[in-house]
Amino acid sequence: MAKSSAVWLACIAASALVHWLVTAEVSRNLPATLTVYTESQDQPEPEQDISLIAAPEPEPELLDFEQPLELETPETLIPMVSAKVSEPVPSALSSGALNNLLPAQHAAFEALSSTAGDIAMPSGAAQSLGNNQESFAGYIQHLRSVGIDIMFVVDATGSMDWVINEVEQRVADIMDTIRGIVPLARFGIVAYRDFDDPDFVTTIQSLTFSRSKMNRFLAKLEAKGGGSHQEAVFAGMGQAMRNAGWRVPAQKVVIVIGDAPPYESNLAKILSLAKDLKQRGGRVSTLDVSADSNPKLIAMRVGRPVNVALYRNKPMLSFQAIADAGGGVAVTLEGEVEITRQLLQLIIGPQYAEEMKLLLEAV
Repeated sequence: MAKSSAVWLACIAASALVHWLVTAEVSRNLPATLTVYTESQDQPEPEQDISLIAAPEPEPELLDFEQPLELETPETLIPMVSAKVSEPVPSALSSGALNNLLPAQHAAFEALSSTAGDIAMPSGAAQSLGNNQESFAGYIQHLRSVGIDIMFVVDATGSMDWVINEVEQRVADIMDTIRGIVPLARFGIVAYRDFDDPDFVTTIQSLTFSRSKMNRFLAKLEAKGGGSHQEAVFAGMGQAMRNAGWRVPAQKVVIVIGDAPPYESNLAKILSLAKDLKQRGGRVSTLDVSADSNPKLIAMRVGRPVNVALYRNKPMLSFQAIADAGGGVAVTLEGEVEITRQLLQLIIGPQYAEEMKLLLEAV
């Protein structure tokens, strides 16, 4: 009995020893700590190398069109260089300018176009056409292709009141008549006084197709001041040459209208300006409306004959010199009460006085 107990105890001791040895071996191969998860716990996500994963793109912001867009307009718009709009050409161009002529003018021009012989052109026009001799009709066709720019340079001192009024009353007729022949005709005006005038020495309406602009300028123009023997003709000429806005290909015409000469100290400068315009294919003509150059006009006004011998009865020397330098002509009113006919002939060219006569009958 004692022997059986000893055997049983020995087996238990051997089993315990084996169990201990197995447990020790297993414990040695396991990590130091173990984390035990139950089904109720979240399973950990496997570790990832974030250097290989691109950041997600943000979702685009959607525009909300429920509210209207509010754009704030700047106070000042900056125009581009090419945005400048040129002055509109008269509608006569689109419908055929000759159709707008008075019937007498239309018939006269058609007759001249078919019968005009070879006539010498004004020096400026001949220069621009290669000095070729052309008929009147050919000259007009040339003007139609290149246009014509006409600047009036007018004395606006007190003694010129009647001239300013005459130009104001007839400027629309002058513009319509010339434009009926040459649709691409623009007009401008420079008014000059004396250098010490308190209101202005010169004032200008640059070249324009617009009759209303010319009318507004003349309506505001008042003839006053002056009193001296000479006036600021040089200032008026300079203003016309610099600031008229001449077109390069157009025939350029300057007509100086006055009753007093320029200052002698400025005459050489005026002649230089006139020569320069002539070299650029233009011409300068003068209209002397002074009493000394127009005794017939004085006789008509006083209602009795006057002694013509007491008057110069021809353009003043300075006006003649200016016209000679500018390739134009110097004229007086030649007994005309109105200056319209003289201006029309000076615009087209006095060489074509006979050819213009029929056209002027309708004016």
